[in-house]
Amino acid sequence: MADPRRLPGAYWRFLGGETCSALGSAFTAFALPLLVYRSTGSAVLLGGALAAAYLPYLLFGLVIGAVADRVDRRWMLVGTNLASAAVLAALPALAAVGRLHTAELYLTSFLLTTLRIGFDAASIAAVPRLVDGAGLVRANGLLEAGDSAMAVLGPALAGVLVTVMPLQELVLLDAGSYLVSAAVILSLPQISGASGDRAGADRRAPQGVLSRLSGDIREGLRYVLAEPVLRSLAAMLLLVNLVQATAVAQLVLLAKSAFGADDGQLGWLFGCGGAGAVAASLAAGRISDRLPFGALTLGSVAGVGVCTAALGLTGHYPLAVGAWAVASGLGVLFNIATMSLRQATVPEELLGRVLTASGVLAKCAVPLGALGGGAVVAQVGRPGPVYVVIGSLLVLLGLVFVRSPLGRARRPAAVPSGAVR
Repeated sequence: MADPRRLPGAYWRFLGGETCSALGSAFTAFALPLLVYRSTGSAVLLGGALAAAYLPYLLFGLVIGAVADRVDRRWMLVGTNLASAAVLAALPALAAVGRLHTAELYLTSFLLTTLRIGFDAASIAAVPRLVDGAGLVRANGLLEAGDSAMAVLGPALAGVLVTVMPLQELVLLDAGSYLVSAAVILSLPQISGASGDRAGADRRAPQGVLSRLSGDIREGLRYVLAEPVLRSLAAMLLLVNLVQATAVAQLVLLAKSAFGADDGQLGWLFGCGGAGAVAASLAAGRISDRLPFGALTLGSVAGVGVCTAALGLTGHYPLAVGAWAVASGLGVLFNIATMSLRQATVPEELLGRVLTASGVLAKCAVPLGALGGGAVVAQVGRPGPVYVVIGSLLVLLGLVFVRSPLGRARRPAAVPSGAVR
């Protein structure tokens, strides 16, 4: 009998394309905040960069998630990849004519996130078409491992490349990676199609598309808010993101101001964070088999809190790098567990809008947290004490949710849900 966890060849092609794209995205994730820091040196404007990157979730997330369930997923994936490549190609052109300023960097982040929401909604809903339920945790773990491996390699390479090329030109490598991803997705007919009945209804009666999209958005929100574990998860993520946004937004400032890191050392900070994420991704399946779901998720949040506080307390850069690596690994464990929960319990025809509704509810606090945290760091004058407070609050959140439906959850398959599989 075939091993039900064996992953098909189509999935491996998909994984290869996504891993290539992740390498390019690691270059952009390194370049954009560093460009903002170089041009401003401002904690508030660094917070604004993260806020701009998350604002599309608040403005468009629910609509894009509903659209993803109605259009051909393969063409949505290809289209968002091509558009992302075009956005990134514009950055060096703007720099060449002296028009690359903070506003243009904010706009780039805003557009890339908008396109990424569409890609993620279609991609996450496409994975169950490539892999059956028994292989979902492993498949998601490998996707995270690929992302995380490139998050190790990307910043380390970026730290070398910026010595021989302008920082803004790094994003051209990301543009090329999006083109590779688009080509791979075109070779995967298995992920074509939308949620058939809905897509067909739209073709038969296009004048009602907007009203049906509105209904889809409400349906996704109702599903999340009616299911106790998903509702509890969304509430916790909203609070975690409100608090943790500052730690992410101010990481460049912390490395530069508190530790005097140069660009190469900054690359190692990002890269070692990716290394921790790789290790967690590869171990996710075994860890999830041994720990109750609630203990895994809440323990990860508390662990991230301890590591975040350590970033603010230590005066030694190697210890800070190690703390960030562990925090990144715990964050990835949390992401894999929660994504597998949603994929296993939400009906396929609702998956796109439910995942996006969950994401919007969780991420809508990031712009406020990033801007508010940036203002606090500017007022305090140094980021270290703020990181200690952030870490303490994350540990507290992990403890508060122990008695919630999320804290009592055992395994994704055992989570009380109205899902029909």
